[in-house]
Amino acid sequence: MFKSLFRTNWLATLKLNLKLLPWHQARRLPIVVEGPLRIEIGEEARIVLPKEARRGTITLGSRHETYKAEAGKAQFSIYGTWNVNGPIRIGLDSCLYIHRGATLTTGRDIFIARDSQIECAECVTIGDNVLAGEIYLCDSAGHEVAHGEEVQPMTRPISIGDGCYFGFRTMVLRGAQIPPHCVIGSGAVCTRDFVEAHPEGHLLLAGVPAEIKACDVTPDCHV
Repeated sequence: MFKSLFRTNWLATLKLNLKLLPWHQARRLPIVVEGPLRIEIGEEARIVLPKEARRGTITLGSRHETYKAEAGKAQFSIYGTWNVNGPIRIGLDSCLYIHRGATLTTGRDIFIARDSQIECAECVTIGDNVLAGEIYLCDSAGHEVAHGEEVQPMTRPISIGDGCYFGFRTMVLRGAQIPPHCVIGSGAVCTRDFVEAHPEGHLLLAGVPAEIKACDVTPDCHV
């Protein structure tokens, strides 16, 4: 209890709660920041929380891992909307960027490791009970790409189903659709839709680009 109070970045915690939430929610401090954090908040920024949200529903710079040394490079930039449906822990030195007009939706009981980066330029959806090692998740190429006369869209939505487990240093890029209860091996780069052919999920995905290596897989994503 006392350790939690001392490691809380109270200035950043109060700023985020008071700027992004109505008073009846802000007073409960559902957003908690641990450690240094660079903050950018746009005029249209919104965080939508359940009515029952309590202190620490969102924890940025969370120390839920064994390795707790920090480099102080964490950044939280929100210009769009973040729909939060339950507790989420994002580890030390991670960066979260939600573009203007974009929507990030996260489920319940999500644990994301340190040094991760989530960039939402259009639409990113993460289900319940998701565990991720150091992950790079981005639904944008940053620029349009021409293939012959066809110009590919700069952004495409990403979705991650319930109960997925991502190994160390995985990448989930624009257009990736991951069905529920999948294991994504360390170093994998997910770039395509696996939901259409396997909506029930339970896949082992690995490689660059990620391919199906096994079926009938069920990760244990309860922490």
